[in-house]
Amino acid sequence: MGYSPPPSSDLTHYITLQEVVSLGYGAYQTLREWIADGRLPAVKIGSRIKVLRTDLDGTAEGVTGH
Repeated sequence: MGYSPPPSSDLTHYITLQEVVSLGYGAYQTLREWIADGRLPAVKIGSRIKVLRTDLDGTAEGVTGH
């Protein structure tokens, strides 16, 4: 999958896929597909997949055209 190692510093800017879904960015499966396709960078921290909010904003703009 499209996971990169988490940075060793600040993880507070990362949010889980469940949080992303609750913010209305899309369905969980769609987000997983974006990660697998390389459209959305993600890190795996323990058992959770997390993304940077800024990366998510860029991906959503590219997909929706906003």
